[in-house]
Amino acid sequence: MGTIYKYIALMLILGLSSRAFADSDIQAKRLYQSLTGITPSAQEISLISAKLKQGKSKEAALDIIDSKNGINSKGTFYNVTVKNFATPWSNTDYSKLYPLTDLTATVIGWVRDEKQFNKILYADSVYMANGISMAGNTVTTATSGSQPLLYTSTTTTDCNGIPTCPFCKDSAVKKGRILFLDPKNTAKRYCRFTAMSETDFRNGMSGNSFYVPTTDTKLSTGLIKSTNAMYEEMESNNLNLADSNVLIEKSQEVRLHQDPVAIAGLFTTRAWGFANYTAGTNRRSFQSTMKHFFCKNMMSINDTNTPDFRVRRDVDRKPGGTAATFKALCVGCHAVMDAHAGAYAYYSFPNGAIIYNQGQVASKMNHNAIYSKGFITQDDSWINLSNFGQNASFGWGPQDYGNGLSSLAQMYSETKEFHRCMAKTVYKSVCHKEAESKSELSLINRLVKDYEVDNYNMKNLFVKTSLACLGN
Repeated sequence: MGTIYKYIALMLILGLSSRAFADSDIQAKRLYQSLTGITPSAQEISLISAKLKQGKSKEAALDIIDSKNGINSKGTFYNVTVKNFATPWSNTDYSKLYPLTDLTATVIGWVRDEKQFNKILYADSVYMANGISMAGNTVTTATSGSQPLLYTSTTTTDCNGIPTCPFCKDSAVKKGRILFLDPKNTAKRYCRFTAMSETDFRNGMSGNSFYVPTTDTKLSTGLIKSTNAMYEEMESNNLNLADSNVLIEKSQEVRLHQDPVAIAGLFTTRAWGFANYTAGTNRRSFQSTMKHFFCKNMMSINDTNTPDFRVRRDVDRKPGGTAATFKALCVGCHAVMDAHAGAYAYYSFPNGAIIYNQGQVASKMNHNAIYSKGFITQDDSWINLSNFGQNASFGWGPQDYGNGLSSLAQMYSETKEFHRCMAKTVYKSVCHKEAESKSELSLINRLVKDYEVDNYNMKNLFVKTSLACLGN
């Protein structure tokens, strides 16, 4: 019997070298698939495997992400993995099966450009398309009524059949429509809305810096306030969002909002507005924030000990005819939520676009006065009543109260639970399971610490998480 055991041991020793190579190939394939969702070629497996054996695992992961050193993942980390990571934030169903939007494109851009991700909640930033050239067309200016009109001089056809931009108010910036010839087929003429100045338009044409959708004849790079068509066109054309010449960062001012005070990062993208500021009472934005950025459902934050002086008038204090139900259940969510939701008081989403009226509380904030003594929203002030009690575990940012959505978003960005939620969401994205076991939750804690040390570099968080999952 002893001879048999010695034989088995010898075979195991002799097989270690070949198994090590096989294991590294398996890990290379797993790493590639976890980051991209597609299968690598044999040559790519060999290149990645070699770096894993050399202890260059992070370099291997970055090669996959950014298609470097012989790896060509075709932008799928950004177009697929990061898009799926953020898409549930952009729609009412919290689904991954939703088109590209300004919100998801902005998340993709922040990950790609390694921006300080915690600031994405309040920064003045939106990522837009850039690409197909209109270089070579000559631009002249004219007016249609009182609206400025930019068009090519190579044709006398005008854009009078297309309505002017209703939200373009700033006289310092020419806004109207572009008429141009299709660069690929000069027999075709298109009109496009624009929010660009004449100078920017001229420079953009000569510098090959415009993306012009080829199918939507009423869309330009300037009009994202009231339509998602640009982003859907980008996706249908399968543009590589890893390319900084395709997806570029711009200010939300003018493009999404006329008033810079309205701007609050992802919270003021069109997709977030469509999902959260349409009808209702704007409370949905708080609910979505808890789910997406803190990984909490409403029942998990229910704290009936929270002071209820900010609960609005539309909440029945005697649901079903008894006050006990309100005290035992309803107040726990509304006391927490309504204290924050004042920050959304000036926002609404009529006619396909976010509208911000500074100093004017949206009527929906105070409708349905079931309980006359409830809180009346008079401004956009907010207060965090969760620094004590069970929700103190969030590790909230230092600001306890303020005015406006931007200040609330900044408080969220400095909250420990936001960083932890991002780590958990990334884990689910690349490891394809929830972090639930003791060892998995311990890993999340380590990833959060590294994420904070890395100055909230989300790309690095994806890399480190995917490498950690190779051992599972």
